[in-house]
Amino acid sequence: MHDLTRKLIPPLIAAAALLLVVRTFVVVGLVVPVYVAGSSMAPTFCGPGGSMVCPSCDATFRVGIDQWPDQWPDALARCVECDHRFVPPTIEQQLPGTRVWVDRLSGEVTSLARWQTVVFRCPEDASTLCIKRIVALPGEAIDFAEGDIWIDGNRVVKSLDQQVTVRVPVHRESEKLQYWQGDNGSFESDHWTLDGRQHVARLRFAPPLGHVTDDLPANQSLRHRTSRVDDLMFACRVRLAAGAHLQLSLAGQDFDPIDGPLDASVLWSTFDHRLLLAIDERVVWQRGWPQDWRPDGIELAATGGLATLTDFTHYRDIHYAWRANDLRPAPKWRLPADEFFVVGDNQSLSFDSRNWPHAAGLPTRLMVGVAVGGGEVKE
Repeated sequence: MHDLTRKLIPPLIAAAALLLVVRTFVVVGLVVPVYVAGSSMAPTFCGPGGSMVCPSCDATFRVGIDQWPDQWPDALARCVECDHRFVPPTIEQQLPGTRVWVDRLSGEVTSLARWQTVVFRCPEDASTLCIKRIVALPGEAIDFAEGDIWIDGNRVVKSLDQQVTVRVPVHRESEKLQYWQGDNGSFESDHWTLDGRQHVARLRFAPPLGHVTDDLPANQSLRHRTSRVDDLMFACRVRLAAGAHLQLSLAGQDFDPIDGPLDASVLWSTFDHRLLLAIDERVVWQRGWPQDWRPDGIELAATGGLATLTDFTHYRDIHYAWRANDLRPAPKWRLPADEFFVVGDNQSLSFDSRNWPHAAGLPTRLMVGVAVGGGEVKE
């Protein structure tokens, strides 16, 4: 019996040690969960709040508790998709803040890159965790112009993957609200059909306000000036019959068509003053904007056969602009060698490197890690 006990003790001790290691890894290891508390990273990460449905177009959007429009009498909610005003509902079931997983191992400063979202100790209050997006790296001179980030005097151009990472949802075509108007085209259920067999079938981009702005449905209680956004993205499933062609046109200028037969996901974007076409997540072509040119008069034209566009979804880039209370970036201002410039995706609301009163940027010593996913971090 004693021999059996002596034989069993080492495996039991080893098993106990393994359980302890696993528990330690989950609780205080490389990846830990935190929860978002506010709206400065909306819509990427959201704090506690509720859901609204526009009674006019059926658009559904989330609004944080800090922005719920019941702070004063007769406050109305606004749908940013169709511009309809309505009485805000009562929050029947509060949604929790987004759960974010933080990879502490990836928090090594040498591995951090532009457009990553990071969790750090706030320079204004080290006891508070914050989450923002990196837009400038140590030693860089940063500026905002035309809604874009400029580094060392050059506009930063995002790759397709980076565009998809930062894009902000604007609208998805529905029976109640379409952002396009068509000739020889019709919308039904979830798709546009363009009949280009005998005549050119055209779709013209015609949002309710005439253009897209940087407003967010999350900012219901914020009174702020909005800006026009020309950095747009259109994504859909395209089915082209044999012999059919689908062509993008901007301000009367035609670009390389897509040829049928085809059944693929298609994406057009005008981010960062560049035009891009991707099919099944592969960039087919990209080119710069002509000087002083804006993407007015956006059209899609089908010729030679039928074209079907399903799940047509619209996005925009994050629009970077100055606010009245911003301290940075200043002209010719350059980040110190150990600081990052970080901002919230909700540009109108975020408290970040632009207006921290006691910090020019985010010191590397305050970095906790990289946000590697969301589910349900204080701001």
